[in-house]
Amino acid sequence: MAYQLYRIEQLGAPPSEPPLGQFRDFDGALAARDEDLLAQLDRCPAPPREITHLIVGPGVTGPRTEHPIVTFAGTEMDDPDPTVELEETRAWLNRIRGR
Repeated sequence: MAYQLYRIEQLGAPPSEPPLGQFRDFDGALAARDEDLLAQLDRCPAPPREITHLIVGPGVTGPRTEHPIVTFAGTEMDDPDPTVELEETRAWLNRIRGR
């Protein structure tokens, strides 16, 4: 079984094509999603916004279950050090994932 990771503009929107990757397990897809979230914040730290991904793979509705993940992250335009938001988000993700 495999899981595909996609970016989506918002819940209900069609996913990006091609997928960002294919993974053997959900944890692998989730780790790649976390890295993509951090990369997006690194490229564009402001403004605060929803960053949405979709993992598609085995789940309660079958082999193509949609697992949407939405994170609100980013910093205000006048923040003197937007890298703090990036590092705080990285630390938060590591903490909730037990890394």
